[in-house]
Amino acid sequence: MKTDKRITRWKYEFLLLMCSFGCLGPVVRGINLPTAVIVWARALISACALLLFHLIFRKKIGKEILSFLIPMLASGVFLAIDWIGLFASYRYTTIATATLCYYITPVLVLIGAAVILKERLTARKVICIAVAFLGMILVSGVVENGLPGLRELKGVLLALLGAAGYSGVILINKKYPQGDPLMRTFVQLSTAAVIMTFFILKTTRPGAYPLSLKDVILLFILGVVMTAAAYIAYFSLVVRIPSSSVAFFSYADPVVAVMISVFLMGEPFSLSALAGGILIMGAALISELAPGAQAGE
Repeated sequence: MKTDKRITRWKYEFLLLMCSFGCLGPVVRGINLPTAVIVWARALISACALLLFHLIFRKKIGKEILSFLIPMLASGVFLAIDWIGLFASYRYTTIATATLCYYITPVLVLIGAAVILKERLTARKVICIAVAFLGMILVSGVVENGLPGLRELKGVLLALLGAAGYSGVILINKKYPQGDPLMRTFVQLSTAAVIMTFFILKTTRPGAYPLSLKDVILLFILGVVMTAAAYIAYFSLVVRIPSSSVAFFSYADPVVAVMISVFLMGEPFSLSALAGGILIMGAALISELAPGAQAGE
């Protein structure tokens, strides 16, 4: 019973964390820099913040880091792919469409968990996945408007690339849960920063993009608050709750993103997209509130 209560608490903490991720789009949109530069700055600032935190609290780096170093390096590569795909998609389509297309991730995670982690994929989970996927189709606007234009399609494909990267991060961290969350997060963010540094040096001329005060403030919020602190919590919680909970509670992110997109940024949102959002959240709630879900099945 005590274990069940702890799992329930972790699930609610993860839900709140996902809601905070839903605020990512407007912050990225507000930074007047190329996508690659934003991704690089996010990874670098967050890695430096974690290093500072480590030095302040003088946490020792033990030999146990070797037990998860290679998987976390691989996860860092997927993390870079994740951020590049998602942030670039914001430039070509609305935040709502990009975020909701990005959240094909739960489908990939549950399938990957069944194949790689050997977790049981029940009939209820399959039905919920199908309903959520139908909801994403409605949100994309394909039913009402037909296939998207070239620019819109590019945004959708970039969001799907980000989804593939995000799925890799989740599955690797589920398969290799050992180690201190701070060190795990530091290795992954540092790897992403190194990858993006080489990419930036090859594609961007130094000093080509002057920083405004607003850019600096938003980059600080993005790197320290929405990445360093958030990812410590994320990597700590993702190994403690079932993959199904990670997948379905992740839908809180697009719901919050859509609400911000529509009500604060004035982006268009149709009735079919509203119906799709209801299907997505309905599937998540049914999956989590059904008997046996709290125990992690």
